[in-house]
Parts: sequence; structure tokens; C-alpha cells
Amino acid sequence: PGAIDRNPELEQVSRQLMPLLGSCVDIWLPAIYCPSCCVAVQHPQRMLVSIVRNPFSRFVSGYKWLKGDPGRFAEFVEAFHQHWLTDRLSVTHPDTVAGERFHLDFDWGTGWGPGRSWLYTAELYHFRAGFLELRDGFSSIAPFKRNISTLESNEFLGLKVHLIHLESLGREWPSLLQTLCTRFSFCRPLPSILRLNAGRRQEVDFVWKPETATLIQEMFAQDFALFGYRDTPEDLSPIRPNMITLDL
Repeated sequence: PGAIDRNPELEQVSRQLMPLLGSCVDIWLPAIYCPSCCVAVQHPQRMLVSIVRNPFSRFVSGYKWLKGDPGRFAEFVEAFHQHWLTDRLSVTHPDTVAGERFHLDFDWGTGWGPGRSWLYTAELYHFRAGFLELRDGFSSIAPFKRNISTLESNEFLGLKVHLIHLESLGREWPSLLQTLCTRFSFCRPLPSILRLNAGRRQEVDFVWKPETATLIQEMFAQDFALFGYRDTPEDLSPIRPNMITLDL
């Protein structure tokens, strides 16, 4: 769930998957990633899956997408964290922001960033906890809260979601296929997973202060705890590279 850059490779995989999954209508997530046939109350035999990513990488990726200065990354984290402290509802639930702009107290520097002192509310989703993305996304197919977004993070949706880590996708993918076959009786092969943007780690290019990681941990506490990631950006791999089953 969340902001996904459209590119030909992903769309090709989506076109291959759609004949297997069905059509998409009235769904919160990008249509090609969550077809309506996933609605649990209508199709309980469907396996609900999401790929999760290390919160440190997600935050860096969002900043890089905004073309931020690598040398000012630590200052951006501090500025964003301050907004998270003083206006948490807007940061964690961008749909509550009036209008389409969120004022951000941060100096991007000459030639860097989007060239404005505000973010589009859609851009806030790059810096939102993945757990909240999961809840909002899957609430649209939940048997108890169909198509209703909720602000209560502990409300039970009645769904069992299988999570695999992006950083160990190759190792965890066979477990997902095995579960899909043994528990959901779908044993046909799926399209191959393409390896995209697999170059050198981008995190090493950004300036981190001693407290930078701590601030990101505070904002993404649920992700670190539920998804099983380490508390240091020096090692982005999950603590246990295994598929996780999460009750939402």
C-alpha cells in the first residue's frame, strides 16, 4: 500500500496478474494492486498479501523522491518529526488536511527539493507509517468496515494479512507460494518477480546525525515492532527473514 511509482515493468507484472485476480472497482489502493475480488466477506479463500519495507529506507526514498539535498537529510527528519509532534493527525492521516497543501517548516536550500515551503498531501504518504497504510488499505475489503477509513489504530478489521519483507523477498517468496498452495489451494505458478532498482544502497549517500535514526524509529515505532526490523540503518534486513502473518 501507499505511493507506488508507475513504470512499465510493474505494469507488465500487473497485466499478468490481473487475469488471475479479477477486476478492480471501488477500492482505496491503486486499482492494479488490489482488485475487488479480494473482498474477504465475498471471497474468504483469497490470500491477502503485502510487501513491507524497512522504515529507514522508506523515509530516505521519500526524501530522495522530493529531490532533497543529501547533506540536509538529518535536518529534514528533525523538521518532519517536529510536525509529527505538533500536528500528528495531519502527518499520520493526510486525508484530514484541509485542501491539498501541508505547510512544512524546512529550508530545502538553493537548487534542491520541490522549490516550495509546503508538500502536497499526497506526498505525506511517503513519510507515513506502513502499518497505517496497511490498515487503511485493507479496511476497504474488511468484512467489518467495508470501504470505511478509520482513525482507530487498534480497531479489529477481521483480516489475516501475510507480509513479506522487500529486503529478503527472494528468500521469503517460496514460503508465500507454499502457503498459497497448501492453505488456499492455488498451486499454479505466478509471474516472475522483476528485480528493479537493485543498485548500490542509497542510504549511504545521506547525512545522518546520531539522533536521526531515533527520530525515525519514534515515528515508525509500529513498523519496526510489527514488521521485525532492526533499530539501525546500518543493517536494513529484517531480524527474521520470514513471512509474517498479521491479524488486522
